[in-house]
Amino acid sequence: MAWRMGVLISYLLISSAISGQVLAPKLEQTFQDPESGKNGRYLAEWPRPGTKNGEWGLLVFLPGSGPPASYASAYSIVSRTAKELRLVPLIVQAPAGAVTWAASGNGPHNQHDVYLKSLLERSVYSQYPAIDRTRTYFVGYSAGSTFLSGDFLSRHIDSYQGGTLLLCGGGGPVSSSASLYLPLKTTHVSQMPIFLYIQKKDFLYDQALQGASYWKSRRARIEVETPDGGGHCAFDLGRELQRGLKKLIELRSK
Repeated sequence: MAWRMGVLISYLLISSAISGQVLAPKLEQTFQDPESGKNGRYLAEWPRPGTKNGEWGLLVFLPGSGPPASYASAYSIVSRTAKELRLVPLIVQAPAGAVTWAASGNGPHNQHDVYLKSLLERSVYSQYPAIDRTRTYFVGYSAGSTFLSGDFLSRHIDSYQGGTLLLCGGGGPVSSSASLYLPLKTTHVSQMPIFLYIQKKDFLYDQALQGASYWKSRRARIEVETPDGGGHCAFDLGRELQRGLKKLIELRSK
């Protein structure tokens, strides 16, 4: 009897350890933001109950422009890369049926930055203590990068620690508010490095480099890689996603 109890305890301990290493199956959910009034969908694989606090980091992937229903088309690539680096994969749809995350310079502010910040606070960090918020890595793809660089981080970079990967997109803010052009505090510089990857024949090349200049003017830690050739986002997403995230982790450790 005693040996059976010992086997059972060992099994439970092993099962508990494994559950912390493996995420739950992917789950699509809807978020209704009380601050911006907007709603949208997001897809993720969350830590299982019992996972110890801070076991996982977070990868927040924002897709480019396109039909709202196709927002998670790159999920398998994002999920595989995220889990290799002990990051929870999260892809977020642009809210309210919008076809893009990025704000237009010709219209009212779309409040997408308010929506994303609220979603992370209300539906991620507060709900999953197994996620270490000091290891939050944002990844933008095309217009997702333009939003992150010009609309979101320009306002909220001091709220996060981790890093930001801008793939085939970027830019500065469309707002001229003086607060968006202040130099970053030294702690924020080290906590949120930025890595921009865009090919020279990408039509967003000039805009993305203007965004890099904007972040340099704010004294951010930003590195830029601009290989020859290529069209818009004409690269292997899985390869550049993995390489870019590893680069950010390396920058954080310096």
